[in-house]
Amino acid sequence: NEGNTEIKAGAGLFVSEFGFGGLPEIEQNCLLFRQHGNEKLPAYRHHHKILKELKESMAACEFDNIYEDVDSFCRASQAVQARGNLRQLEALLSNKNVSGYCIHAFTDGDWILGAGLIDHWQRPKLVYHAIAEANKMPSILCFPERRNLSEGDSVKFDIVLRGQNGRIPAKIELSKGEVVFKINELKWSGESNFQQSRAYIPSTLLETGLNTISIRACNHQSEVECKNTIELFLTPKPFTSLDSDLVIYDPDEDITPYLDQSGFAYTALSDWTEKDQATTFLFVPEDVSSKSDLVAIETAMHCVQWGTANALFLEAPAEHGSPQMLEEYEASRAPTIESNQLLQSGIFPFKLLARPSFSFWESSMHIVKQHPIFDGLPSNCMMDEPYHEVAPAESFYELEAEEAPAQTITWFRPEDIQTKVKKRTYLGGEDLWHGTDIAIKAHGQGNVILSTLILRRKVAHDPVAQLLLSNLLRYSDSLHAQKASEAMQPETTTNTAQ
Repeated sequence: NEGNTEIKAGAGLFVSEFGFGGLPEIEQNCLLFRQHGNEKLPAYRHHHKILKELKESMAACEFDNIYEDVDSFCRASQAVQARGNLRQLEALLSNKNVSGYCIHAFTDGDWILGAGLIDHWQRPKLVYHAIAEANKMPSILCFPERRNLSEGDSVKFDIVLRGQNGRIPAKIELSKGEVVFKINELKWSGESNFQQSRAYIPSTLLETGLNTISIRACNHQSEVECKNTIELFLTPKPFTSLDSDLVIYDPDEDITPYLDQSGFAYTALSDWTEKDQATTFLFVPEDVSSKSDLVAIETAMHCVQWGTANALFLEAPAEHGSPQMLEEYEASRAPTIESNQLLQSGIFPFKLLARPSFSFWESSMHIVKQHPIFDGLPSNCMMDEPYHEVAPAESFYELEAEEAPAQTITWFRPEDIQTKVKKRTYLGGEDLWHGTDIAIKAHGQGNVILSTLILRRKVAHDPVAQLLLSNLLRYSDSLHAQKASEAMQPETTTNTAQ
């Protein structure tokens, strides 16, 4: 038994409430409400409230330099959700134990704004068409082992044929542009309407950046019976040489094995001795593993303050606004302020509040700006599939910073019951807010780079996480170089006639 459901061996599983539509085109919806709606209705007021808050947040985050208007921002959120829904549905359809499914919401309603496949005015979102496409029969579904790859990688993938009535394709082709790769001698297994095989995508079909690979199943007359696409991202080789010294605090060895394998030169914080040399301190965990480590961290932060060093915190010490929700999302509980020794010591110089910023009933949009930290990755866009391993689960709230290369627009989700009841009513939804995913803050004469991206546990195996880590370290290098260049500039003096 699972809850109130009795599951019998061999019985088909019905999957309930999958999928999400993304933000409706708020501006167009508000226009329709003004023309045909009733301003006394909660949905009318809620749409106009969200439109106002979206405009304010987009301006505050400078997203209006990326998106022409609010509706183009909303359509971008729909594109991300459409692709995610397509992946989910293909996974369900490829599982022979699944007998059926239902979507979360066909239509947006009251404050559940974003869940529906169509909006309040029954206008379809992009996910509506994506789900229709996935349900076509016959179909060929493809599942690569990984979607993020490194230069030179090939990748294995599973193939599932649905609705072929036992017919085996005469040939299957992969193509990208003019390059075609024929897959031969596949071994098929399974039932007549549900056949499976395994193949690989060669590295010769892939180039740096986004790759859309077409796959076609053809009959003996070379007619295409079904087709699909496979989307992969190939990262450029990360730079491993740095101009400044790298000193690492990684007591659990989350990333040092990758650094060793990749050829990074570094010194463990426990072996470091203070010297007048440009240095980047990389702090991996949010808290210290031993109180005795605080002495070295305090010395390191003094170096940052004096301007000889920068600090990069992969998991910045912060107050977590909804730790229980974060635990449900990540299966790990963040330390409380009271138990965080680094925060209690007063060594960490900033007071940070991190709020959950993953989608719930409404969309959460994480946007990457064009910045050296994202060299080799998609930028001036929402975090889409290449960022699927590292996209944040929480973001810094009301953080003033010199730079904010990645920011978010999302909704606040309080944990206490009384606030939930107050916020989630038919009078409207929760409060929209904007936050920061990566920030660069000055600390004395040096800089501190703060991140909420999920890098600590991903660097070991995800090429995008590895590239981001390299870019973060190189950006610290560039800050050192900029400081040195400014120091070499001759001082400008003003002569005043007596």
